[in-house]
Amino acid sequence: MLLSQFLYTGKVVGEELENNRCYALPSTAEARICEISSSPGCELNFSSFWKSSYGYHIPNNINVFIKVVFPGFQDREPYVYPACCILQEAPIPLPRGRSHEHVCKNFLKSIENWELLGQKISLQRVEHKPIGFERIFNDYRRKKLG
Repeated sequence: MLLSQFLYTGKVVGEELENNRCYALPSTAEARICEISSSPGCELNFSSFWKSSYGYHIPNNINVFIKVVFPGFQDREPYVYPACCILQEAPIPLPRGRSHEHVCKNFLKSIENWELLGQKISLQRVEHKPIGFERIFNDYRRKKLG
């Protein structure tokens, strides 16, 4: 998507921004991207702002910023977000009261649509056997006394 293109080429042309929807944290409200840059255009410490305002821990070394406008507020100045606080796809609402297995399956299904540096994320199934506490304890004792 646009973010992948920006990371790869360092620029995004104006026409490519038209009608490009995104979803901004913390409320995941729908917005429209109007600019992607490597500079926030202001002197705000985004890490401490997001920590104190929303309780989110975001990286200190942010190097991609996205300016967005929200529907109904097009006449206002765009809001500046660190790229890590913008979702490119609508979040998947999970029904309450379902089993954890259902939640995990929906999460893994949503990952299949994600891109990382322009590449689709692929998952592999790995079979494993749970290790009991007794075996872990015995291994630890053997190493400690060993």
